Amino acid sequence: MQKTYSVLTRMTALLLVLVCVMGLLPATALAANPSTIKMDDCAYSGTKYDSPALGECYMHQMHFNYNGKSTMGFCAEKGKGMGWSLKGHTWGNPQPISDPTVKTMMAYFYAHSTGVFTDQAKALGVDDVWNSDYTWTMNSWTQAVVWRYKAGLLSDPVVACAEELLCVYNNLEHTNYSSIDETMDGRSFRDRAQYILDLGAQGVWGDCEVYEYAYTGPGSLCHAD
Repeated sequence: MQKTYSVLTRMTALLLVLVCVMGLLPATALAANPSTIKMDDCAYSGTKYDSPALGECYMHQMHFNYNGKSTMGFCAEKGKGMGWSLKGHTWGNPQPISDPTVKTMMAYFYAHSTGVFTDQAKALGVDDVWNSDYTWTMNSWTQAVVWRYKAGLLSDPVVACAEELLCVYNNLEHTNYSSIDETMDGRSFRDRAQYILDLGAQGVWGDCEVYEYAYTGPGSLCHAD
């Protein structure tokens, strides 16, 4: 679904971009984060889900030119107008994000969606590569966690992540779970979230740097909050 946004809305759009320094790649081989990035594409699946903390969320994927490579990014603030109409526009003024939940969730998403894993992940057998459909679902989950972070709704990271995962599954995988303590394939949503975050704290998903970029238009710059 394509939408048209006002110039003011576009000027306040924000983006989170991730650079992963994985165990298989030497840090010296990676370029420093660029001062600006450009949107290559923004795609909508036409699917939405309902979050208890965020309300109605539309499923989308955004790709940006990051050091000459197409990389997925995430909208920092819900409802700020990120969309296809910003294709070709740039963002700048990168600011580091240190929140451990955001860093873990983004590292988790990038590892499984790109197939680049640490030796630890391979040794533990948690190096499965997602297909395109599942990547869309997990993109939605990661996006919700980022939005919660910007809204100050990550006081209990495990509960927050588990609630969003449950909602994503109910709406995108056609399930009917009602509690984060219900089990899915033998493990509760709470336990799944705890497990992923615990592995992230151990560095299993990789060492990642997360940056927030502000939208830059002709003659204007909107800095991140």
